[in-house]
Amino acid sequence: MKMDLKPKRESKQDSIKAETKILCSNSTNNNDKRNALEKISSNFLSSYDIDRSEFEVLQKSSFDVGLVDQLCLIAGLRPNNPQKNDDFEESAMHCLKWILLDNPKSCAWLFNQNDCMEVLSSRVKETVNKLSEINESTLSQTEATMRLVNTFTRTMPNSYEIIVERFTKSFVELLTNSQTPERLKSQCVTHLLIMSSNPNACKAISYSCEPLCQIAALQENSQNSVGAFLAAANICFGSFPDNELVETTPAVILHLLDPINLLPLRYVLERTLTGEDYPPGSKRFYTPAVVCQGISNVCKSVEGCEALQRIGIKKIIKRAKALTDPRVQQFSKISLDLINCNPIPEKAPKFAKQGGDGVQDALSSAKKKSMSLFSGHSLKETLNLKRFAKLNMSTKVEDYDDDDDD
Repeated sequence: MKMDLKPKRESKQDSIKAETKILCSNSTNNNDKRNALEKISSNFLSSYDIDRSEFEVLQKSSFDVGLVDQLCLIAGLRPNNPQKNDDFEESAMHCLKWILLDNPKSCAWLFNQNDCMEVLSSRVKETVNKLSEINESTLSQTEATMRLVNTFTRTMPNSYEIIVERFTKSFVELLTNSQTPERLKSQCVTHLLIMSSNPNACKAISYSCEPLCQIAALQENSQNSVGAFLAAANICFGSFPDNELVETTPAVILHLLDPINLLPLRYVLERTLTGEDYPPGSKRFYTPAVVCQGISNVCKSVEGCEALQRIGIKKIIKRAKALTDPRVQQFSKISLDLINCNPIPEKAPKFAKQGGDGVQDALSSAKKKSMSLFSGHSLKETLNLKRFAKLNMSTKVEDYDDDDDD
């Protein structure tokens, strides 16, 4: 009988336990600590991509072996502790983010650690006051802090009042400060998009709508503008009943509800349904539920509903409705119901004049909004955007949206 002499492959759960021992040991040098943190992060990443059940086991195991407490110490989330290490703060918070991701129990645990919450809150507030002193190292640490906050914010919708008080105000201050680096502004937009997806929180963060609309209007910064617009739409219309039109569209967002401004919504929905990033190459991925929720809220505005129909988004919403995610189905149904009840009038888009100058007016309008609207899109998408801007004003919707069946 042959014996299998091959060494048994270490399981990821055993690896987490072994790396935790290295992190907890007082005799471990910095290089070994760095390698341990990298290995922990790598184990979570590979499990998340390949085996979600294993990923959940690793999350639970992290508590059982004491990894979470040790990461909180290394990241400096416990006040007055000697184990805080600025060199590993970012890596430790990145590992914590994996442990919290899509895990309500883990998020609730950290959320109830008042000392940790106070540290995280004070760090974001300090960033607001020290933007002029920020360097590459502190920028990365601050970004990691904000990512961690956004991770548990996504999973704690019932705690929005506490989150608004501790974090959201500082995030909005960073968003409106001209000195804030774009990397941090991206986290601010993400935070507000997460918060705005909760209708109960929309009133509490209504003060963020104007700065979000300002970012949404800057089409050259398309990576943040789409997320900002979705958040603004949720805040403006999310608290209103579904399947009902809002009588008066808030002035703060009204100027954004024309076909040219809403075209990115069509492309982000298309790419989201195929699992692609938006803008192309940005490595920024939206979920179908997030995009469909924003679109359903835009549909509650007469102007928004009309503009969305003019860019031919109805057939793409129908594709989204075919997904198995119940939230996507719900938001898609709301959009289609509102579109079907409010068919587009056969007239020229509002951003162009009737008559012979219509085409030129449309192009001039696009130019004023910056032709960088087309940046970040593939050649095919760019041609489609420009084709829309050049549409003859007598063209009917059916000519470029031929999927009107219910």
